[in-house]
Amino acid sequence: SMENDTASKENESEVLAKGAGANTANKKKKKKKNDVVLYVGNLEESVTDRHLHKLFSHCGYILNITIHETEGAQRFAHVTIKKNRKASSKEDTSELALALDGTEVEGKAIKVELREKKKKKKKKKTDSKQPASMTKNKLEDALKYLDLWESDRKNWKFRKNSQNYLLANCYDRSKIKKTHFKIFLKYIVALSGISGERTRKEAEDIVRDFDEKVDTTEKEKTDKKAAKLKYNRAVKILEVVSN
Repeated sequence: SMENDTASKENESEVLAKGAGANTANKKKKKKKNDVVLYVGNLEESVTDRHLHKLFSHCGYILNITIHETEGAQRFAHVTIKKNRKASSKEDTSELALALDGTEVEGKAIKVELREKKKKKKKKKTDSKQPASMTKNKLEDALKYLDLWESDRKNWKFRKNSQNYLLANCYDRSKIKKTHFKIFLKYIVALSGISGERTRKEAEDIVRDFDEKVDTTEKEKTDKKAAKLKYNRAVKILEVVSN
């Protein structure tokens, strides 16, 4: 009977240990959901991660600060904060951080806003049915549209479809080659409204995701090379569209 009691206690301890492990795993997943990611723009050249850490430390535990350098444009950073224990919700942490919008850091008023997670768009069924010739025509039309804008502005007319195609494929080097990408950078200088905002946020996402993947070494060398090329384009786009 003593052997049975000992065995039953061991079984109970194993079940409790497994349960505790499961709870720990769940807690870790929940913590990730409580992370607040901020976009901090209009940074002075002298601003470092120490300045930002000191500024946002009261909002919660600082998980990560990444400052992005872009030539000829204002610097910006992504700051990841874990929900403050004293805060009743993730929203409270966000409010504390957003309240710092307009604060002067090193003599310059910074811009603070929440970084929106990029939603994965579902591909339309009709896209897969489009013949290669139709896709090729869209590319040719978009490039002609861009060339005309560059060479003959008087006879050029705005075409939303062509602009959308260029914005959707600007990171694809097989479609928008180096020569046309240089023209594209000039074209998006005047981009504003929803299109301008989406273009900026997409570039920020690419830059931030690249930094995270490099830090965690999740990608193979070939993938890193492709990601680096995409990252380089994103940085150049940010130099143009960042306010």
